[in-house]
Amino acid sequence: MIQYFLDLPPNQFQMKNATVVFLFIFGSIVFGQYIEQATLKFEKLDETVSAKDIIYLNEKIIQFRNTDYPYVLSYAKLKKLEKFEFDSANYHQEIPKLNETFSEKREGRGVYLTIDDLITGNLTEAKFRTKSIGLGLYEYKDDLIDVVDQETKKIKDIAGVLYQGYVYLSVKLISQNESKEENGSFVLKHGANTFVRVKYIGDDFLYLEMPLQTMGNLIASTALGVGVGGAIGGALSAVVSTNSPADYRPIIMYNSAQKFHTIKNCKSFNEHFERQNSSIRINCDNDDYNLNNIRKTIITQL
Repeated sequence: MIQYFLDLPPNQFQMKNATVVFLFIFGSIVFGQYIEQATLKFEKLDETVSAKDIIYLNEKIIQFRNTDYPYVLSYAKLKKLEKFEFDSANYHQEIPKLNETFSEKREGRGVYLTIDDLITGNLTEAKFRTKSIGLGLYEYKDDLIDVVDQETKKIKDIAGVLYQGYVYLSVKLISQNESKEENGSFVLKHGANTFVRVKYIGDDFLYLEMPLQTMGNLIASTALGVGVGGAIGGALSAVVSTNSPADYRPIIMYNSAQKFHTIKNCKSFNEHFERQNSSIRINCDNDDYNLNNIRKTIITQL
């Protein structure tokens, strides 16, 4: 039986009350509870996990951020949990609107006609409809969207859109403006009307990612109804759903040249920053080249 510890006086925390808490949480799990912070203990593992933004996705899976790997999402099966400790003040019946990128949201809704417009935030009003198509491919289902004009049902040649506070880039535009030195053909071809969400907007660059997932992984992830987690190492990987960095291609666009640099692996990551006369490097001889470290390095050091 999983143990749940709430912030209650010792004389009130009896087995009867503990069972009530257990039934309360699992009885309404389909509604998607949210816990801000908790300590997780998995079976057969000595280490505990400090977690935040824990979300009950369904009766089998929880989504959370491991504070040791805060730049990626993690998933775990409830049946693998041995202990789940949290303060009752951190428990919520509804999931709040969490930022799904690493940049502040922008105000408004509209389209960016050019890359310069996107960089400067010069928004053009336009009516468009969207459809989320990122489930099983990306971290969040809204990381990839289809965009069509609300009236003509077609999309004009635009650089990007601003939707729900997030900046999206045209996949067609990315393909047409790839760097000659660092380009990449993607296993999963996206349609002409698809737009990928920018994960981070720096002072002079944009950072995003595109997947190289196999159809088998896609079907498995979609069946669970979850996004794609970031790879982590160690014994924890045996009980937490992860994804190999080989399944993602980091993409960097520098505002000055407006070309998209696709990073294929750890070696090309280091070679890229060497060409940029940057000291940024990741050790390729161990597990350091993972999605958490890739994001952390680019966001905090570039």
